[in-house]
Amino acid sequence: MIKIKIELPTDFVYNWLLDIKKKPINPIQRAQIIEEYLKKKKLSQRGLASKLNIPHSTIQDWCLWSRINLEEYEKLKARGLVDTEIYRRLRNNRIVTKHELVNTCKLDYELENFIRKIRHHVNNPTSTSNTTLLIQEAKNFLNRILMRVEKR
Repeated sequence: MIKIKIELPTDFVYNWLLDIKKKPINPIQRAQIIEEYLKKKKLSQRGLASKLNIPHSTIQDWCLWSRINLEEYEKLKARGLVDTEIYRRLRNNRIVTKHELVNTCKLDYELENFIRKIRHHVNNPTSTSNTTLLIQEAKNFLNRILMRVEKR
């Protein structure tokens, strides 16, 4: 894991934390800075949340990004994953592993998004006269993709 060592005056870090939502920084760097601050000040996440007058869950969410390193983050971004999807995986305790980085592609992420978007329709499907045709078209399209993938 690549760690960035930043030596800054404590007041500067505290003031920066107060304005952290407006800073365009990498979420991993933000997590590292916050965790360094917590260690230096011997604060808990709840203590910092109280000091900043923000919800504890916000601090938890910021620190969640420390589960992956910068290199893994960049690889996921290069494969087409957006911060929201990476966050969702981290939040659901689905740690992104090196194996997953090597054996995934943009199609995998697109299929996961597709499945997540339509999953709730399985138990309570609403339909129109066009629904059956669209489902059949999606099925045919997925079968064509599957045949091409299996040929490789």
